Amino acid sequence: QRITADTELYTVVDLSKVWIMADVFEYEAPMVRMGQPVKVSLSYIPGKSFTGRVNYIQPQVDPMTRTLKIRLEADNPDLMLKPDMYVDVEFRVDVPPRVTVPAEAVLDSGLRKTVFVDRGNGFLEPREVEIGERLGDRIEIRKGLRAGERIVTSGNFLIDSESQLKSAVAGMAGHQHGGGGGGEKKPAPQAAAGHEQHRAPAAAPSGHEGHKQ
Repeated sequence: QRITADTELYTVVDLSKVWIMADVFEYEAPMVRMGQPVKVSLSYIPGKSFTGRVNYIQPQVDPMTRTLKIRLEADNPDLMLKPDMYVDVEFRVDVPPRVTVPAEAVLDSGLRKTVFVDRGNGFLEPREVEIGERLGDRIEIRKGLRAGERIVTSGNFLIDSESQLKSAVAGMAGHQHGGGGGGEKKPAPQAAAGHEQHRAPAAAPSGHEGHKQ
């Protein structure tokens, strides 16, 4: 084989520190900042993690995926992180205590956002809420719900039909699940299989998965 002065024979790399390219959704972008600490882990090595920091934030969102590219620099003392590997990245975000609910608990009619509050004795109260940031699979509730209140999180909201659900949302005042006119309150039917009730807790930081080094 003939070798000339411009022939590339080897690629020399230093893997003691690596760059990791991560994608975050556009609604999560405000929570990412330069120098922010991150935790990097491998799904096939439980309990093993690496530390890193954000060292570059791309200024433009990808119009196709609606995500933002974030570059991280992570320590790799054991050289376990290799080029083109996939890793899980967790951004450490400090947020003040806030009320959040599962995203499926919020009904969006187009005109208002509503959650169904368990008032006890089989009664459900449709309550209009003001939402804030989305944190993973949870949504911040800025107004309309207090911490500790019980809400319905079933995908069908235990409503017998979609028309009854729309009627309950349209009325907002006095209309309860199960139908009935004149503002009369009636008990909701027995919970169907898969129905869950949750207390609205404070939000916790969410991790981002499926990122490629």
